[in-house]
Amino acid sequence: MSKNNNMKFFRIEYDINPVRHIDHLESIKEEWMAVHKESRLQSPLLSFEYIQLWYTCFASPDQVRVYIAFDEGNAIGFLPLILCKEKGVRILKGLSNDYCCHCAHLCRKGDEIQFSELILNVLLKDRHEWDVLNFNFLYSFSDCPDLFSDSLLDNMGLHWNKIIRPTYSVFLGKPFDNYIRNDISANYRKHLKQFTKRLKKSGNYTFKYYQGEGALKLWHEFVRIEDSGWKGALNSSIKRTKPVVKKYYEEFIKILSDKKALRIYFLELNDELIAGGFGYFQGDTYHYEKSGYDEEYKRLSPSNLLFIHMVEQLISNWPQITRIHMFPWSYGYKDRLINEESNYLETVIFSNTLRGLVMRVVYSLKEKIKKIKKRLNLKRENSPEGYRIWKSN
Repeated sequence: MSKNNNMKFFRIEYDINPVRHIDHLESIKEEWMAVHKESRLQSPLLSFEYIQLWYTCFASPDQVRVYIAFDEGNAIGFLPLILCKEKGVRILKGLSNDYCCHCAHLCRKGDEIQFSELILNVLLKDRHEWDVLNFNFLYSFSDCPDLFSDSLLDNMGLHWNKIIRPTYSVFLGKPFDNYIRNDISANYRKHLKQFTKRLKKSGNYTFKYYQGEGALKLWHEFVRIEDSGWKGALNSSIKRTKPVVKKYYEEFIKILSDKKALRIYFLELNDELIAGGFGYFQGDTYHYEKSGYDEEYKRLSPSNLLFIHMVEQLISNWPQITRIHMFPWSYGYKDRLINEESNYLETVIFSNTLRGLVMRVVYSLKEKIKKIKKRLNLKRENSPEGYRIWKSN
């Protein structure tokens, strides 16, 4: 058998069997990098370095599952997942957690539809190994807001659910003055003016941003600022988190810097950095990952002033960036800043295993209960006390 035939035989077998251990990731590195170079976004979060980092920090070695779509012997895309067990149920999940609200797949530009069909077939060939597939955090404004179309899932005879939930974003495709005048409420504009006056009275201030090596050198300052506020008090800051999470962020920002995607913003008052935020460019979106402020200057609302400046700076200097994304979960302040409705999609697919069928029933019941709670929550506040136990927090 010739060398080429040997390679073709290997690829056909590999099409059926995903990468199942972190030690085997290196075997697909060359193909991964080639596809990444030809992908639509060339996202830093889909670089081989990032995928390897995520698995190293947040998965045990044998939880790794990378499914590969081949067309005529060539890899056209990859779907990185993690296999978890929860109460005996085997769940395939995308690479998302509290530190990364992204689930994505890598696909060669122009092959998106073909990739979806091929990768779904690969997943189904392996469905004896999993009971539920949960793929979360595909955003409505992204180039690929869905992994599998409804018709594709139906044609394959699968049981599935899709849930749409809100996220928070600011559309930047307009002059900055229009954003302030039309998209920010009059009451909040008044507050911003008051905060700005306080800031001016407090001394000399300036807004700064850094990228590349300059941003990396000041990373410790951002970590310090974030820890000085409520996040530090609740032990949820980067500085007080587990060592593996610290490692993740330290390596993550290096990857972002290498890919020329990292941006860190600071507000400086009297030569002291009092607020900061960092994020990254991905296509036409700036994902605003984390922010924080020095608790001593809380009365100045430095994080909000920094965000407003960031909007202005991005509109002025980076016209290719048309959106700031602040991720799901409001924390109270994001609603005052957004100017568009955006959402993210969670897709749940049930395998035809016994556990998969049981989970489909359980999931359906949970969704019905949620709908009942939502309807009861719409009742007037003076409804009988019996209804109040259903009211969501």
